Amino acid sequence: MISEDRSSLVQEITNYEREFHAEAERPQRFRGFRPAEKAKGLRPGSPYTISLPEQIKLCVNRGFQRLRGNFVPPLSGIIGNVVMAVIIGSIFYNLEESTGSFYKRSVLIFFAILLNAFMSAFEVLTMWAQRPIVEKHNRYAFYHPIAEASASMICDMPNKLLTSVFFNLTLYFISNLRRTPGAFFTFYLFSFTCLVTMSMFFRMVGSLSRTLAQSMAPVAVFLLNYVIYTGFVIPTRSMHPWLRWISYIDPVSYAYESLMINETFVPAGPAYANAGADETVCATVGAGPGAAFVDGGSYLNLNYEYYYSHLWRNLGVLFVMMVLFCGIHLLATEHILAQRSKGEVLLFRRGQVPNASSKNDEEAISHAVPVTQSRSTEDTAYIPTGIQKHTAIFHWDGVNYDIMIKGKPKRLLDEADGWVKPGTLTALMGATGSGKTTLLDVLASRASVGVVAGQMLVNGHPRDSGFQRKTGYVQQQDLHLPTTTVREALSFSALLRQPNTTPKEE
Repeated sequence: MISEDRSSLVQEITNYEREFHAEAERPQRFRGFRPAEKAKGLRPGSPYTISLPEQIKLCVNRGFQRLRGNFVPPLSGIIGNVVMAVIIGSIFYNLEESTGSFYKRSVLIFFAILLNAFMSAFEVLTMWAQRPIVEKHNRYAFYHPIAEASASMICDMPNKLLTSVFFNLTLYFISNLRRTPGAFFTFYLFSFTCLVTMSMFFRMVGSLSRTLAQSMAPVAVFLLNYVIYTGFVIPTRSMHPWLRWISYIDPVSYAYESLMINETFVPAGPAYANAGADETVCATVGAGPGAAFVDGGSYLNLNYEYYYSHLWRNLGVLFVMMVLFCGIHLLATEHILAQRSKGEVLLFRRGQVPNASSKNDEEAISHAVPVTQSRSTEDTAYIPTGIQKHTAIFHWDGVNYDIMIKGKPKRLLDEADGWVKPGTLTALMGATGSGKTTLLDVLASRASVGVVAGQMLVNGHPRDSGFQRKTGYVQQQDLHLPTTTVREALSFSALLRQPNTTPKEE
């Protein structure tokens, strides 16, 4: 027997096909309109509508909007780095221009270049926080991942520029490094170039990895080796030949060498009384007999094997590394996806696999119902043996929820009402921020602050103390153990809710 609803539906389908049969070419017309909507230069099979430069432009606008909406982290980073510069500068405050400050200046420059290089180390975590969203947008054909990666670098550049300017200005002049325009701008040029190069390195490692753990391990190893083989902890002349290659791939070592060369000066000390020029000599490495000064270039050559001819060569090496790391990062972002989570797989040792047709498996038990017996899902729901059937209707009316924000009351729920019938699935739908979770928290008596008013009744009576025990509430937070299956999680919750007298089989 055919129901009236089905007959009505079939009739509507027939009428639609009869009316629009002459326009069967609409899909072909749509396929013809689709190329016209695309930007010029896109291949016909591309799922994107706008070109890559337009995608980068939109992502840049969105990135600056995010910065305007949440400017506290960049601002706190700038303030924190300035405080760090003041602390380090106070330790090396106003260094004297004599041979006694040679070692202090090398230590100061070592700390300065390390802090500049590792300012962007946390960009790996930022990338992984954004990566699921970027890949989801890519699956929806919103934009290329390379567009978001390029926009992220552009949006981070003002923050890097301001942080570097305030940090290096404070540290440079407090510690009395060479106070000449040429020396300062050379110092800042190499410091900022090293910062950007290391930022590209961190981004490259993050985009080449498929999990966060895979990103953190190489970052830790490279950072340790970069610090050791910068040229200060182990001078160049003291490095083992089979590990010398680490300094060749260390961007920090090139910047440190150039900053040390930039800081070379010709200090002079007070003249000795009653002693001629042929009778005096300085004990500092690089000093000549009878000379009233020590050549900084000779000091670096003999101590560190640094040469003035390497100054601008190192800048070129840093730019090459920066472009290389950036290119690898962009290509990896486009083609390497993060590892997707998958369900837990239960493994057994060979020969220890349990029998799949076990009698204790509840799902394997057939609850067949004879054909002669008709069971309506609307009237009665099937309840397994041993489980009490609930028939109470939960109803709430005029529910209000008020909280205090900055000393002023704010109402989150206003005259909310509804009801839930047992044995049915009820969906609570609404826009983001409409109060769905707040309503569920209030109904489950989990609202810890504020004032709740209104009626919440079970079969027309107020809720008793056993309401929470008889109901289960799954919060938005994932509070379940990741190693348990769905059955194990439900069984664990049921065991906690049932009294000790209830057998586990039920």
